[in-house]
Amino acid sequence: MKKIMFASVVMFLALSVIALAAPSPTPKATGGIWMGGDGAHQQIIFSAFGTGNPATSKGSVEYWNYDYPGPLHYVANVLCADVDTADNQASFVFQIPSGWPGLSGLYVLAHVTDLGTPGTAGDTYGHTVVGDATSCSNSTAVTNYAVTAGNLVVH
Repeated sequence: MKKIMFASVVMFLALSVIALAAPSPTPKATGGIWMGGDGAHQQIIFSAFGTGNPATSKGSVEYWNYDYPGPLHYVANVLCADVDTADNQASFVFQIPSGWPGLSGLYVLAHVTDLGTPGTAGDTYGHTVVGDATSCSNSTAVTNYAVTAGNLVVH
């Protein structure tokens, strides 16, 4: 009986050490939303993983703007992401790819706030142009768009 108790204690301690040594998951923001307001009809699907360091940030963005002649549609990699799970906010930067004269090469900072499900119950999405891929600060001002459908999650 003592051997079984001792073995159980050793196993518990080993599992505790493994759990403490395991890396914590990277904070992320994910979503698929439609936006409107001021005549804008846009859609974005995104996943952004990171803690503000461009070297370790990752993710992707697929964006549509149906008011743009054409419409505007592209896929881009997230270059910098700052995800704050305590405040349910995230900012991430991506670059508009080639093929869109006047827009290609621009760095776009997006800022999202998760206020619950569904996204129309208060989630926010906004974006603006920034100077480079390292500007993923939550304090940069963005133009916000009303979330008209879908949901985003900061976790």
